[in-house]
Amino acid sequence: MEWNTESLLQKLQNVDDNLQKDNIEDVEQDLLEEQRYQTMKNNYKKFISSYSQAYIEMSDWYLGPELTREIYDNMFSLRKNHYLRKENIPELYGLFIFFTMLNASLQTSV
Repeated sequence: MEWNTESLLQKLQNVDDNLQKDNIEDVEQDLLEEQRYQTMKNNYKKFISSYSQAYIEMSDWYLGPELTREIYDNMFSLRKNHYLRKENIPELYGLFIFFTMLNASLQTSV
Protein backbone atom coordinates (compact mmCIF):
# COMPACT_ATOMS: atom_id res chain seq x y z
CA MET A 1 0.00 0.00 0.00
CA GLU A 2 1.39 3.32 -1.04
CA TRP A 3 0.82 6.56 0.89
CA ASN A 4 0.19 9.85 -0.80
CA THR A 5 2.24 11.99 1.56
CA GLU A 6 1.94 15.16 -0.50
CA SER A 7 -1.86 15.05 -0.32
CA LEU A 8 -1.76 14.27 3.39
CA LEU A 9 0.64 17.15 4.09
CA GLN A 10 -1.53 19.52 2.06
CA LYS A 11 -4.65 18.51 4.03
CA LEU A 12 -2.82 18.98 7.33
CA GLN A 13 -1.62 22.40 6.24
CA ASN A 14 -5.20 23.41 5.31
CA VAL A 15 -6.49 22.25 8.69
CA ASP A 16 -3.71 24.15 10.46
CA ASP A 17 -4.47 27.32 8.47
CA ASN A 18 -8.18 27.06 9.27
CA LEU A 19 -7.48 26.56 12.99
CA GLN A 20 -5.17 29.56 13.07
CA LYS A 21 -7.74 31.69 11.25
CA ASP A 22 -10.51 30.64 13.68
CA ASN A 23 -8.22 31.24 16.65
CA ILE A 24 -7.34 34.73 15.41
CA GLU A 25 -11.03 35.56 14.95
CA ASP A 26 -11.82 34.33 18.48
CA VAL A 27 -8.99 36.41 19.94
CA GLU A 28 -10.17 39.48 18.01
CA GLN A 29 -13.73 38.95 19.26
CA ASP A 30 -12.49 38.54 22.84
CA LEU A 31 -10.45 41.74 22.58
CA LEU A 32 -13.43 43.66 21.21
CA GLU A 33 -15.62 42.31 24.00
CA GLU A 34 -13.04 43.31 26.62
CA GLN A 35 -12.79 46.79 25.11
CA ARG A 36 -16.59 47.11 25.17
CA TYR A 37 -16.65 46.00 28.83
CA GLN A 38 -14.03 48.56 29.83
CA THR A 39 -15.94 51.30 27.97
CA MET A 40 -19.22 50.34 29.66
CA LYS A 41 -17.50 50.18 33.05
CA ASN A 42 -16.00 53.66 32.63
CA ASN A 43 -19.30 55.10 31.36
CA TYR A 44 -21.16 53.55 34.30
CA LYS A 45 -18.71 55.08 36.79
CA LYS A 46 -19.08 58.52 35.17
CA PHE A 47 -22.87 58.17 35.13
CA ILE A 48 -23.26 57.23 38.80
CA SER A 49 -20.76 59.86 39.90
CA SER A 50 -23.08 62.56 38.58
CA TYR A 51 -25.82 61.64 41.10
CA SER A 52 -25.93 61.65 44.89
CA GLN A 53 -25.29 58.37 46.72
CA ALA A 54 -28.77 58.45 48.32
CA TYR A 55 -30.45 58.89 44.94
CA ILE A 56 -28.60 56.14 43.13
CA GLU A 57 -29.11 53.63 45.94
CA MET A 58 -32.89 54.10 45.60
CA SER A 59 -32.93 53.68 41.83
CA ASP A 60 -33.63 50.43 40.00
CA TRP A 61 -30.73 50.79 37.60
CA TYR A 62 -28.02 51.04 40.28
CA LEU A 63 -25.80 47.96 40.10
CA GLY A 64 -23.28 48.86 42.80
CA PRO A 65 -20.25 51.12 42.93
CA GLU A 66 -18.67 49.36 39.95
CA LEU A 67 -19.86 47.41 36.95
CA THR A 68 -18.40 43.97 37.62
CA ARG A 69 -17.61 41.47 34.88
CA GLU A 70 -20.37 39.13 36.09
CA ILE A 71 -23.03 41.85 35.96
CA TYR A 72 -21.78 42.94 32.54
CA ASP A 73 -21.91 39.38 31.20
CA ASN A 74 -25.43 38.89 32.55
CA MET A 75 -26.82 42.16 31.22
CA PHE A 76 -24.82 43.49 28.31
CA SER A 77 -22.48 40.92 26.81
CA LEU A 78 -22.91 40.16 23.13
CA ARG A 79 -21.23 36.76 23.28
CA LYS A 80 -22.80 35.26 26.38
CA ASN A 81 -26.48 34.69 26.94
CA HIS A 82 -27.25 34.75 30.67
CA TYR A 83 -30.02 32.14 30.62
CA LEU A 84 -28.22 29.72 28.35
CA ARG A 85 -25.34 29.19 30.75
CA LYS A 86 -25.49 25.90 32.61
CA GLU A 87 -25.78 27.39 36.10
CA ASN A 88 -28.77 29.55 35.10
CA ILE A 89 -30.98 26.85 33.54
CA PRO A 90 -32.95 26.26 36.80
CA GLU A 91 -33.69 29.99 36.99
CA LEU A 92 -34.91 29.94 33.39
CA TYR A 93 -37.23 27.00 34.08
CA GLY A 94 -38.46 28.77 37.22
CA LEU A 95 -39.42 31.76 35.08
CA PHE A 96 -41.31 29.51 32.67
CA ILE A 97 -43.22 27.86 35.53
CA PHE A 98 -43.97 31.18 37.24
CA PHE A 99 -45.40 32.80 34.12
CA THR A 100 -47.36 29.64 33.23
CA MET A 101 -48.98 29.66 36.67
CA LEU A 102 -49.57 33.43 36.47
CA ASN A 103 -51.21 33.04 33.07
CA ALA A 104 -53.38 30.18 34.32
CA SER A 105 -54.50 32.12 37.40
CA LEU A 106 -55.33 35.19 35.32
CA GLN A 107 -57.41 33.09 32.92
CA THR A 108 -59.38 31.42 35.73
CA SER A 109 -60.10 34.72 37.48
CA VAL A 110 -61.66 36.27 34.36
